Amino acid sequence: MLVLAVGCAQPSPVDSASEPLAAPPPTTERTVGEVSSPGSNMAATASPPPAMSAPPPAPSWVEQVLRAHGGDDMGSWLAEAASLRLQVLVTVLSIGPEGPRIEGEHAYRVDAEYVYPASAIKTFVAVATLRHLRKTAAAEGDSPRRYPRFKRCDAPAGKCEVPKPDEDSDPDDDRDEEKLRVDREVRKLLAYSDNESFDRFYDLLGHRTLNASMVEMGFPSVRIHHRLTTRTARRTARRVLLLPLGAPAIRIPARTSDFVMTPTPARRLDVGDGYREGRKVIEGPMNFGEKNYASLRDLHRLHMAVVFPSLVPDAELGLSPPDHELLVGAMTGRLHPGKRGAVHKPMLPGLAEVVPKLDRLRYVNKSGRAYGFHLENAYVEDTAAGRGFFVTASIYANPNGILNDDDYAYEETSAPFLAAVGRGLATRLFSK
Repeated sequence: MLVLAVGCAQPSPVDSASEPLAAPPPTTERTVGEVSSPGSNMAATASPPPAMSAPPPAPSWVEQVLRAHGGDDMGSWLAEAASLRLQVLVTVLSIGPEGPRIEGEHAYRVDAEYVYPASAIKTFVAVATLRHLRKTAAAEGDSPRRYPRFKRCDAPAGKCEVPKPDEDSDPDDDRDEEKLRVDREVRKLLAYSDNESFDRFYDLLGHRTLNASMVEMGFPSVRIHHRLTTRTARRTARRVLLLPLGAPAIRIPARTSDFVMTPTPARRLDVGDGYREGRKVIEGPMNFGEKNYASLRDLHRLHMAVVFPSLVPDAELGLSPPDHELLVGAMTGRLHPGKRGAVHKPMLPGLAEVVPKLDRLRYVNKSGRAYGFHLENAYVEDTAAGRGFFVTASIYANPNGILNDDDYAYEETSAPFLAAVGRGLATRLFSK
């Protein structure tokens, strides 16, 4: 029987741990074409010549590609890289009969400062949910025949009345939507970036299990501090009924976590010049030290491990082949030209300029944008050329410096930048 190991056997359940999450070691940016200072064979004299300053390092491969193929605005974006918090990480692949092979990795300002992951962090939550269900089922000697349903309870005791977001809002749908199903919520979470699905999984696993899973899987930078749609206390989790097919319900009590995390391992956690709080604008930056976080490198590694598990052997996702198929399928979808296609796949306009036959492209991604941050975490493959690349890119587009005012430059700055990243990489890697 499938049993969820979240304090089910404790009379006074507490979602707790005494060990803090370990901060990851600092990562160094990897670049191509580093230039050293020239040497000198001149003999020493009483009046040595003036010291020659070392020339600036050569631009990284990523910068060279973006400058050459990213379009007219790329130079101005790169000139403001620090204020825009630009970061790009690319892994180039060749795809042959034997499978994918890594040709190289190229980085530009990777993890130079804090970047809010927004909805891009949802992949971590989806993986942690599937992994936890698979892990606990194996511990019980069970093999789930289908992804189970589950039901959140509005009150910690008594009859399980579901919260309003979980009520069936479609009278023409004869399915019992008060009983949510894990695989359906995964698709909603990743294909449509549904925030309610994120919050449901937050309650299903709880604060402790979510964050402990990140370290166990090999992604120690990740911090999941809060839900995305409600102001419910961060460390609490609702009572949940897990409903495996053909087995008794598993009752998961309400939990309160005392799991302690070390500080977010990132620089420049203060963002902006002010932020709106209610009707007031508070002067000074907003501190993101207790906001969700994932390093750009961990976002990149997770996406690679989901799409091609063999490429990241040190990741311990603990998923089955059907789990990988579910995740990849939810993040793929059909490609649509124009603005419709760019809603969830922001590089598509740039890619389409280089590969106009969209049926040649395989595009698996999870993007996100919030607080002015805009991220793309994607795998793109030209099936005709037999080449592909993973790219994780971020930009902060908030010209007025005020957060929480919904006045961000997504359409003017971040969306064109991500489209230009797609154009530049496709031109360099897919053009013949």
